[in-house]
Amino acid sequence: MAPNGTGGDPGAGSCGLTTWGSNSQVTHVTSATGPTGPYVRQEVAVPIWSHNPLVRLINGTFVMFHIGGGKGGEPGDGYCAANGTSPCGEQGFDQCGSTDACAEAPVPGYVCMSSYCAGDAGAAAVGVRGDCGADLAEPTLACSSYATCAPLAAAACAGTPGCVSFGLSAAWGFGKAKLFSAGTGGLTPNAQWSTWVQAGHGHSTDMYARARLEGRAPPATAAATSGGSTAGCTLDLHVSASVHGPWVPVRNVSITPCGGNNPAPWEHPNGTVYVTFTDNDMGMWRSDNSWRGPFTLVTSGACGGGEDPSLYLDKLGRFHCLFHASPFSNPDIAIGHAFSLDGYEWRVAAEPAANSTIEFAGGLGAVVHGKRERPHLYMDAAGDIAAFVTGVCITPQCDPFDGGRVDPAADCSSAMQYHHCDANSPDGWYDRTYTLVQAVATPGQPFNSQTVFEEV
Repeated sequence: MAPNGTGGDPGAGSCGLTTWGSNSQVTHVTSATGPTGPYVRQEVAVPIWSHNPLVRLINGTFVMFHIGGGKGGEPGDGYCAANGTSPCGEQGFDQCGSTDACAEAPVPGYVCMSSYCAGDAGAAAVGVRGDCGADLAEPTLACSSYATCAPLAAAACAGTPGCVSFGLSAAWGFGKAKLFSAGTGGLTPNAQWSTWVQAGHGHSTDMYARARLEGRAPPATAAATSGGSTAGCTLDLHVSASVHGPWVPVRNVSITPCGGNNPAPWEHPNGTVYVTFTDNDMGMWRSDNSWRGPFTLVTSGACGGGEDPSLYLDKLGRFHCLFHASPFSNPDIAIGHAFSLDGYEWRVAAEPAANSTIEFAGGLGAVVHGKRERPHLYMDAAGDIAAFVTGVCITPQCDPFDGGRVDPAADCSSAMQYHHCDANSPDGWYDRTYTLVQAVATPGQPFNSQTVFEEV
């Protein structure tokens, strides 16, 4: 499954990373020669909107955990121009579609922050975007627009201890909100959500490059430490008797307390299914009823600070978690590694698992990228790690692939590429991403890396 494919047809100008929250779908691709490809595109496995899939064979059933409901629909006219430009055009990533939400749904007692989270850092927040705080709950709402949902979400926030902010998302569907505690400042990309913050709490007004380039990681926060709700929510999965599909939706799998962002499952040899989410400081949940749930929280902080956890157990039964490490603008710590003997007490490795400078075969040498995230592992039949899969972003002027379009005058540092990829600067096509498959060196096998899948 292509982890970061989007909805556009590559031949007609596919969308970039900016539209991941509206145009993504899960695409089935196959390789007859092993995990490093080449791959042949097959069919759409789960339609729009779905993203970041992980497939596990659990008790004889192929189970796909993913973001989004995959309920179908089309991305709509005007989403992609011929060169892959996003619908934001020359707007920054964090500004895309934000004005309409604030204009449509003013809420008394709240400040609309568009797609900016709002930390409670007071004067320290000036010029620095604030983090959202703890994700307290995700209540369902009976509404269909910002105007009808915002008052309901505000009421839910008022009734939840510790809540000072709520978020709504057209991309995720207007049927639910996110409720947040007070944040403490830092860089937390949340561009697919529009947020409203209770008046009087600190919030940022800077919308440009310095905030991105100087962003800090949010501090570690235990689950519901702000006196917040422990209310649950649900997750949508897809299952199949074959990895080739068809994939059947399974709706409303219970998760308590609420989780659901970037799920990463793993089945223990005793049949227990564990899953980590970005929620609850990348906590870990468990189900004693296989993948059907309900899932309940085992521990918060199972991985280090960041997002995109990927969980696995080694042959000795030890837990490991790979994750997109924060601060995201630091190219030297792109992928972090945490480990645990029992799943309860976790430690973060002093050295990152990978950075954003990737050594390629075929004479290309070291290639600097602006982003490297969404880590996944490909395990062979013996249970050994055979390949390391990540999503990467590289700006056109710095791209040595696809004909060697490298501009000698371009600033190809990871920091500047990160800014371009995150902001989708003019001409609006800097948010191009690839899926990178990197073979893992094992005794008797040479190290190799190459890009696979189509550019998205």
